Amino acid sequence: MGRSLRLCLFFTLGVFASQVAAEDERLKELAHRIDRPRLGAVVEDSGPIPVGRGVIIPASPVRVLLCGEEPCGLFVAGAAGFTYRVEDRFSVPVAQRNFRTSSSFKPEATSTGLKVSTRLKGAVVWGWGLATGLRSRPGSEPSELPEWIGGLLDRSFFDDPCFPLILERRLPGTGVRYALLHGVDSDLWLLVDPVKDRSETLHRLKATTKGVSVRNAGRHHAIELAAQPIDREWWQQEIAPLVAVHRDLVVDQDGKRHATVTSTTRIEGQQGRMDLWWARLFNARSNGEKTFSLKVRSVEVNGKPADYHFWGGLLMVALEPALGKGQQAEVKVVQEGEFALRKDGHKYWSLGTWPWYPTADRNAELATMDLTVRVPSDLEVIASGTTLSREEEGGFTVLRTRLEKPMRWPVVAVGKYDVFRDRRLNIDASVATYFGKDERGAKRLLNNFFAAVQCFQRYFDVPYPFKEVEVVELAEWGRGQAPPGVIFITQEAVSTFLDAQDRFFSDGVNARYLHEVAHGWWPHVAKTDSPEENWTSESFAEYTSAVCLDALSEGNDSFRMKSSLARWRGEMKGLGDGGSLFLAEHLSGDHPKNREARRDLLYAKGPLVLHALRQELKRQNGAEVGEKQFWILLRSYLKSFSYTWGGTSYLVAILDKITGQSWQPWFELYVYGTQMPPFKR
Repeated sequence: MGRSLRLCLFFTLGVFASQVAAEDERLKELAHRIDRPRLGAVVEDSGPIPVGRGVIIPASPVRVLLCGEEPCGLFVAGAAGFTYRVEDRFSVPVAQRNFRTSSSFKPEATSTGLKVSTRLKGAVVWGWGLATGLRSRPGSEPSELPEWIGGLLDRSFFDDPCFPLILERRLPGTGVRYALLHGVDSDLWLLVDPVKDRSETLHRLKATTKGVSVRNAGRHHAIELAAQPIDREWWQQEIAPLVAVHRDLVVDQDGKRHATVTSTTRIEGQQGRMDLWWARLFNARSNGEKTFSLKVRSVEVNGKPADYHFWGGLLMVALEPALGKGQQAEVKVVQEGEFALRKDGHKYWSLGTWPWYPTADRNAELATMDLTVRVPSDLEVIASGTTLSREEEGGFTVLRTRLEKPMRWPVVAVGKYDVFRDRRLNIDASVATYFGKDERGAKRLLNNFFAAVQCFQRYFDVPYPFKEVEVVELAEWGRGQAPPGVIFITQEAVSTFLDAQDRFFSDGVNARYLHEVAHGWWPHVAKTDSPEENWTSESFAEYTSAVCLDALSEGNDSFRMKSSLARWRGEMKGLGDGGSLFLAEHLSGDHPKNREARRDLLYAKGPLVLHALRQELKRQNGAEVGEKQFWILLRSYLKSFSYTWGGTSYLVAILDKITGQSWQPWFELYVYGTQMPPFKR
């Protein structure tokens, strides 16, 4: 039974009146009161304090948490016990691995999953209504929180409690809980979020080492130990209440390191009514030697100054009036800082796939884009999108581009580049080389690009999504990245003069390059709406690029595909437990083996799952029909979810329709679960 049934006396009069009054408060003031609460009266009998699937059992006095004068949670002053249960069947093996590799917990098996227990030296839990119905003890004077709580929040790389609690003020009664647990061995953070992500996550907090940067030394980041969905299955996703449908971005560099970024985001209501828009926005940038703060100069909604709060990389903007389904508003944010930082003394800088403009969650981003970039004219400027104009204005180059289809993470690259261009297949492609005019290397990349596009279009029956594409050389080794309309590739892919070190990094460079080209379809055409769906981007790009590399190889005796299969199988040998492909992003990233496992899941197990599915279709229906069904599946998925969010559940539904049977059990074993599918050797 809840505490309100056992105790009938409210802690304080006027609680509801204070809640109503708080609705009109400015976001910054409300956020400060939530993030820096005080301690109120001691309660007589709190009983166990439930926090999602966790429970705190106090063995010391419990006090009410006050946000201003309003109760907003409970504080355990000293010793307590804490128990947490992992009950989602797909989360259990991942959590078990995380507990083993990234904590001192010794999980116990239960009839419903796992249970971990530990001793605490104190705890604080934020939650509206958590103190309702509790009887106060006379004589308690308000006081400040102990230093350990302020120390965690002041030096955090994780969200403060203000965001989920302010969000719940818009949707009252949903049961948001935010807990900091002062453990005997380590501090923990437990977030129960039935509003935004419909999940709860338990993290261990770890202080950053001094080696990162002077500014960040001692700051705490959160290491995920367990994650579970709330009242849903993992694969059931929802559209955010507000979705970005168009964005204008203006980048203005002053000729040195300083730049101003102005973003105007048109958002549209999707369901109900919502009067709060939130987005990620980096508040600091580092060149590896020094960290510079970024500042928000102004925020407007529909041309009028808006109430907003920006702290810790999160921007919240109040909307007046609230947006209902189909209603739109424009949010304009002006920010400035040291954006144009050159790393390691190189003569280029970039705005990449990080929140250099206000960026919402994946299921809240479906925006077309217009970009304007103004930089000194002695530098080459490259930006995502089709070029609308390129002009010289008083010693500056002004480039204007457009992404006509919804995209996420547009990028800008500025530097001393030599650019080589070609046009085929109705695509304008260019290669920007950094280490001198390597025309031969650039032409090779251009030829390989067009060959890959032609191959992918033959298999997918969906055009390459960009009219222009820029391949940009990075002064790094062994990686690639494919934001919309741009492919970043490291120097060994471009250079025609390779020494021994270069040849080491160039091993498999063609496969890596084709993988980045494949990203044009996965996820820029069929989009992902959550981190769990990342396999439909990375694994699909990896497998289909291997198919095309094999098809483009001379002789075409499937040697390339056999080599890829052998490599993937070899990478899977050291995976170990907790190998859920769908939950790869939930492996705790602080442990090297978990980082390797995440990579192996997305780039080895995922392609093997797709290959096994292809083989299973051929086994059931014959080689010709099964092969046809496999490619019909991918084509149908791409066409059904062109420039919108797809997902594994939709993939299963299409496969069911093609074959006339249920594939959910197969996916629960090999995609959501941890088993490896059978396949021919």
